[in-house]
Amino acid sequence: MSNIDKTDVCIIGSGPSGVATSLMLSNLKIHHYIIDKAVFPRDKTCGDGLILYAYKAMKILGGNLFEDFLKSPKFLHSKKIKLHVNNATNIEFNESEDRNMLITYAKRLDFDYFLVEHLSKEFAVQDFGNGVKNLEEKENGILVKLKNGKEILAKVVVGADGAQSIVARKLAKYKADRRLVSTFISAYFDNVEKMPINNEAEVRIIYKGMPLFFYVFPFADGQVNVSFGGRSEDIIKNNINLINEVESILKNHIKVKHKFTNAIKTSKWRGWSIPFHFGNQQIFGNRFLLVGDAA
Repeated sequence: MSNIDKTDVCIIGSGPSGVATSLMLSNLKIHHYIIDKAVFPRDKTCGDGLILYAYKAMKILGGNLFEDFLKSPKFLHSKKIKLHVNNATNIEFNESEDRNMLITYAKRLDFDYFLVEHLSKEFAVQDFGNGVKNLEEKENGILVKLKNGKEILAKVVVGADGAQSIVARKLAKYKADRRLVSTFISAYFDNVEKMPINNEAEVRIIYKGMPLFFYVFPFADGQVNVSFGGRSEDIIKNNINLINEVESILKNHIKVKHKFTNAIKTSKWRGWSIPFHFGNQQIFGNRFLLVGDAA
């Protein structure tokens, strides 16, 4: 095994949870690898909203991370979220006067790259554009085999590789339960008019035999993210076509359609899944740890 790179920790996945793990390891002066199949900046389908937990995490990670986040011109902040239960009833969530914001809108293209740019050059060896082919448990560590033939022997592997995590499948022996997943679609739009003042987050519950969540989040570049979805099992049970439903909302909903009269869709409708099971799944074990959606 002389040609194999050796490390204390190998993080698989360089999204927010993987980078957060890397930054904390660097704070502790622990040398490690962080790998990802993508090359940054890269896009990722998401609702593009960040709330209080994200702010707290950035503060805990220290350095200038949170201060740089606040100064970035790519991120848009707001002190209010309005949840429309129906056309006549809404619930407002307002941040206290001593805080700057309650929600931040950040495209994953920009936010994930912002985080990656803060990785330590001293403690984190970055290997991007190289996916994981296999994981093998060895007596002295986990052998990470990459698709380009490179091999890394790690004392500990951190799975930060999302809901379809190879670390969760291979090391935690996790089998995804499709009943415990939400499905959403989203697309970007230009020229959306009459948006709420003060960058207020607009979230609506749409009832189609089940509650579905529709929201419109603005960005600093003038575009908006339109997202729509709900619990996957109920979507299938109620035979709901998410694209047909969201396009009907944009065209016909009395509280929405006037904003999209002249709007231009600048991306395709894209889907993504959000696991929400927090039960008995094993998130750590012999030489592995799961973080983020992988957990």
